[in-house]
Amino acid sequence: MTQTASNNKVGLFTLSLGALGVVYGDIGTSILYSVKEIFFSHEDLERNEVNVLGSISLIIWILTIIITIKYIFIVLRADNEGEGGAFSLLSLVKRNKTKVGMTIMGFLVLSGALLFGEGIITPAISVTSAVEGLAIITPSLQNFIVPITIIILFFLFFFQSKGTHKVGRVFGPILLAWFAFIAILGVSYILQEPSVLKAFNPYYALKFIVHLKVVPLFHVLGSVMLVITGGEALYADMGHFGKTSIRISWFSVVFPCLILGYLGQGAFLLSGKEIMNENIFYSMVPSQLLIFSVILATCATIIASQALISGIFSLVSQGVLLGLIPRLKIIHTHHKSRGQIYLPFVNWMLFVGCVGIVLGFRSSNNMAAAYGLTVSLVILLTTIGCSTIAYKKWGWNKLLVIALFTLFGSIELTFIVANSLKFLDGAYVPIILAAILYLTMNSWEWGKKQSRKYRDEHTTNETIASAIDKYNNIKKIEINLAVLAQQPIDSEDAVLPPSLVRFLDRFEALPKRIVFISAINKNVPRISKKMQWSILPISEEHQIESLQVNVGFMDETSLAEPFAEYVEGLDGSAKKEGGWVLFSSRERLVVNPKASVINKVRFYIYRTLYLNAQPAYTYYGFSRDKRVAIELIPAEIG
Repeated sequence: MTQTASNNKVGLFTLSLGALGVVYGDIGTSILYSVKEIFFSHEDLERNEVNVLGSISLIIWILTIIITIKYIFIVLRADNEGEGGAFSLLSLVKRNKTKVGMTIMGFLVLSGALLFGEGIITPAISVTSAVEGLAIITPSLQNFIVPITIIILFFLFFFQSKGTHKVGRVFGPILLAWFAFIAILGVSYILQEPSVLKAFNPYYALKFIVHLKVVPLFHVLGSVMLVITGGEALYADMGHFGKTSIRISWFSVVFPCLILGYLGQGAFLLSGKEIMNENIFYSMVPSQLLIFSVILATCATIIASQALISGIFSLVSQGVLLGLIPRLKIIHTHHKSRGQIYLPFVNWMLFVGCVGIVLGFRSSNNMAAAYGLTVSLVILLTTIGCSTIAYKKWGWNKLLVIALFTLFGSIELTFIVANSLKFLDGAYVPIILAAILYLTMNSWEWGKKQSRKYRDEHTTNETIASAIDKYNNIKKIEINLAVLAQQPIDSEDAVLPPSLVRFLDRFEALPKRIVFISAINKNVPRISKKMQWSILPISEEHQIESLQVNVGFMDETSLAEPFAEYVEGLDGSAKKEGGWVLFSSRERLVVNPKASVINKVRFYIYRTLYLNAQPAYTYYGFSRDKRVAIELIPAEIG
């Protein structure tokens, strides 16, 4: 074996181990509460062969159809330059400009909003379900579960600003230990009740479904849905580890260990042994291992929560670059990894939401009711988006696409109907959160379009060429001006930005040197360093140029670094950044008095977001101590 082949194998092993910690934390810890919810959520199911084998068979086949076939084999193919997730899928669908494509884009924006709602519930239910093991050890600790959960959540969110690269190395080994533990625990009970292996036969799942009455059936299906929570992480985190590593982790560790763990819970139920506090998982653990299992489960749930929090950070960052979310402060916590980011506002908003969920619901049983509907909606919306890619991009046979994705969609739609029964029991919470975020993104996009429309209608048609003619014989102002331009400037015929028109009218002269700086958002995740920026001469005689920076939706949006590199290549006073004035604009928003009530609501949402968003120059990486001039531009919208 060559050294290169050996290194490749080591690299693949490391990535696969890392995928265990980041990708599979959520789906791996669902075993703590999913079977418990099936048997104890609404009306207690009898622990007979039909119910036990049927429910475990349902779990096995849902994991096989939705996770293995749909996500592992199909959805992971829908990569955008190696990246995945709702907004990555959105950028792929964007290329389809048909009405259907535009509708699906709206669905995917909604999917991103729903993921945010899921991001609030996942840490709350995961950590709570692990800490509830304390009540099994000592019943007197029951009253301390909520305070301990909140303390753990506080430290989890507090340390987000430190970056996850230092603790990330231990995520994989801890989750590996977790999966090994649930597999060994499962096998120990399977050996005692080998009849549980009948659950591999889908006949028992069908018999179980037919056996139940309609309302209990939907309650059970809503609880079965919990076993695939975290499935979306397979796709969202593809860019970090690659589809190969994610697939290897699934088939070598996660899938077999989960199956053994769920079969073990089925065997325990068949055995008729006592269940303490309606907690099936901890009731299975030998008393001498209870403390160890609680600690291991808590570590696993913290890691599961960390994975989703990091995913939300990435999601919001992508949303900002795609223009769906206002510019928020983004801090890069690691100098080598662009993916290691921290968003203070998002972080503490998630924390407040998690604490609210814990205080409001107080137990994982109650939280589970709020969980399934969000997840099932996200999974269905991914199916809709991916079906378009399969037909339009991959060229799959139309009948195959209809048959396959109808199967997935039918199962997921059934889960949605089942979980909708829990709406008043708590499922409304993440839906309301998602609706608020969706309204926010929709209002932001609407406001930007209205502002652009106003500028187009009220902006003079003064071009660079006409400005040169107008001020050609006037002595230039002795400053070098860097202008942040919303649209790329590529020729003398380009219309001047409104802010620069006002500047020229005020000083009635051209600056000594002008460079227009603009970010061009590309429909790809990342831009290579050599393709990052280019300089385009506009007028060599008047030293007017355009600096165009290409940005992928997973890139850090920095214009300051390319500008610094550009300046280094100049001569004289222009060679120093201190010799430049950075010119930016900010809109003074006024509502159109003729606007409808709905548009007035949208306007005030947009204005609030706009006033609290980062100024363009700081968002693009220019520090506040630079020489910055801000021009206020009026904009009447609505």
